[in-house]
Amino acid sequence: MPRLPLNPDELPQELPFQGRTSIRLKHNPKLLTIIHNRSKLPQILSFLTGGYHSQTKLTGGHGQNRIRNCVKNNEEYFSRELRSELEEVEYPVHFLDFETLGLAVPRYAGTRPYQTVPFQWSDHILYGDGKIEHREYLCDDDKDPREEFAVTLLEALEGRGSVITYTSYEEGVIRGLAEDLPRYRDQLLAILGRIIDLYVIIKKHYYHPEFHGSFSLKSVLPALLPEMDYRNLDVQEGQQAGLEYLRMISNSTSSNDKKKIRKALLNYCEHDTLAMLKIREELLKGV
Repeated sequence: MPRLPLNPDELPQELPFQGRTSIRLKHNPKLLTIIHNRSKLPQILSFLTGGYHSQTKLTGGHGQNRIRNCVKNNEEYFSRELRSELEEVEYPVHFLDFETLGLAVPRYAGTRPYQTVPFQWSDHILYGDGKIEHREYLCDDDKDPREEFAVTLLEALEGRGSVITYTSYEEGVIRGLAEDLPRYRDQLLAILGRIIDLYVIIKKHYYHPEFHGSFSLKSVLPALLPEMDYRNLDVQEGQQAGLEYLRMISNSTSSNDKKKIRKALLNYCEHDTLAMLKIREELLKGV
């Protein structure tokens, strides 16, 4: 993602950016990273070069004012509805995360370019008595993983209980599987009515100055639970997970390396679901 200097004299005459553009206030890296479409770039540059170099000077809608006040006062924001939103669950609660591929050149029959193909899931299960259980799946072989992925997922989620995800990504993957695997369509779609999006709850009801304007899991987790930082993992983000998975199933990868990659992938996906469980737990302590 291109990064522009704050000083207007250093800006290039032409800005051939495509897609999304990120502007970091380089004199203070703790400030908000502003991300907008290219069409908004002139307004962003005007905002920055006009002296508004701090989140504390942001004005606008309720969300922006909340961010400004939290940063200015160096304090967290908790809405009155946060606890009820977090507690509105049915036990056992499943904290669910997927890892997927999206290859330009289809690898398996019946798939299309850039189609989302899930190969791994992690599920931390929180029971009403506080007991925690972990289940997981990772396709070990170079084969179409979709049906095995779906069958094992349905077994893990069988019965009742809320399913907590972070963003709607998992919901989209489940919809895709229901379309690709008509045999399991009804069972897969039934999961959707159980999903609770923790991202939506946090964005609506909570803010921490250390989010720096981002509500991604990679920003929320270290702000609330710094000891769970992703930097301690061998695999640290989804794109890397996909690349490592391809390396694991490659015939050219040694058996020893396959085992190391497998462990790293399992650790990463497990970390995501444990993170969601612990974030919910931490937020409930504060309200």
